[in-house]
Parts: sequence; C-alpha cells; structure tokens
Amino acid sequence: MSLQTISGGEEMYYSIFDLLIKATKESKRTSDDLYFFFRKKGIKKAELIELKSKGSFDCRKELKDAILEYLGMTELEVWLSLGMIPLEYRKSYIEHIPDIVNILEPTKKKITEKELIPFYKTGYGKLYNCDCMQLLGKMKDESVDLIFADPPFNLNKEYGEGISDDLFTTAYVNWCYEWIDECIRILKPGGTFMVYNLPKWSMYYAEYLNRKLTFRSWITIDMKYSLPINGRLSPSHYTLLYYVKGNRPNVFNNPRIPLQTCRHCGGN
Repeated sequence: MSLQTISGGEEMYYSIFDLLIKATKESKRTSDDLYFFFRKKGIKKAELIELKSKGSFDCRKELKDAILEYLGMTELEVWLSLGMIPLEYRKSYIEHIPDIVNILEPTKKKITEKELIPFYKTGYGKLYNCDCMQLLGKMKDESVDLIFADPPFNLNKEYGEGISDDLFTTAYVNWCYEWIDECIRILKPGGTFMVYNLPKWSMYYAEYLNRKLTFRSWITIDMKYSLPINGRLSPSHYTLLYYVKGNRPNVFNNPRIPLQTCRHCGGN
C-alpha cells in the first residue's frame, strides 16, 4: 500500500504500540490482557515491544491481522491514526478538504477567558503560575523579543495533581507543537526562540521549526554526571535549539570567554 503523510507528516508520531496501549486503557484492560491476546495468536511479547519504534503499519500478515482484530479497526483507520493516508485515497482526501475542516474545527481547544494574576512580580517583571497556553493566548502578535522554553521532558516525573508527564509520543509532541505555534505567533520579527530538551524530543522540534523559523544553532549542553539508565546508554548531553524569526536576529551578543591557561607556564 503506497502512502503519503498528512500535512508534511505533522501527525506521524503514533507508533502501533501506542495505539495498542491506548485501546487497552480505553477498554479497561491491562497490559497482561494485551500480551495474553497476542500470545494466543502465536505472537511473542518481544515482537510487540518492537512495534514501539515503528511509525508505520508494515509488518507480517499474521501480526497485522491480530492488531486489526485487537483494535477493532480497519487497515485504513490504522493508517489514518498514524497520520498517513494511502495514495489511492489522496484524490478523495483533497476533494473533501472543506468537509474535513468542518469536522475538525469544532474540536479546537478554546482558551478560557479569565483574568490572570501574577504569582510574583518585581520592577524587573512578572511571574505567572498557570497553563502556558492561557498566558500565551492573551499575548499580542509579534510582541516578544526572546522566548526561552524549558518544557517537561515526558519522563514520568511528578509535577502535581492533574499534570501528566507520561504521555503517548503523539500526545506529547502535538502538545509541544501547540505552544510552539503560539510562541511563534507572539515573537517579533528578528526575535529569538530557544527551546531546551532531550535530543530525542529536540529532533521533533527541529523538524517542525525548520518549516517556520530560521535555524541558527544546535547547542550541546554537556551532562558529565548523568546517571546510567537501565537498558540504554547514559545521556551525555541535553540540547538547546536556537532559532530566529526572519533571516537574522535583531540582537546577537557573542560573549568572549577568556581561554583557560596553564597554571605552570601561563599558556592557553
């Protein structure tokens, strides 16, 4: 089946495994129920785990049939859930874009209208403790010179009641795209946008931001004392992406840091 991504692939972040876990939770089943179902079909747990890294539905027929049965979906529905459409449906998709828009528009999130009170303020500025989308939604277009974003890394950390830091890849990435779009809207021409995260998520950010802003630098933040993670290489760095709105920044100060010198000879 030939495919193309929808809107340049912006929604192509579900894995098949994500869909299976989502269906499991929605039907009030457990992961044990999931693995038992596939074990009865002669499919090992290891083969299911491999689906975590697959962003497509290309797999052997027996596994594909079992997935469709478990999800209760057609193959086309699965492809659409992965953010892709078969090429044979492309003409029909383009012809019905107005209908698709009418279906999708009512589901857009609305920013709740309530007064935002600063949590703390001084003569240097104000600090707000709220959903970032509430604050961004009230800011004027092209009114900010610099944005520095340090979002949660989706590592299942505790951030308080009602906040989840353990989202499906699709949910996390698309949430990031929402606040990134708002940041781009309020950024002045020539303004700077910087975002700090793990390389895993920075790759998604860069692919998205390259279509909207001008890339300046991928800055590596050294993490010499990061702790080992079971089953994975220890992360050696975090990423700071630097983009600008337009062709060049309005302001760019390049601080000159003195070179370290040898304490014996005084040389660099």
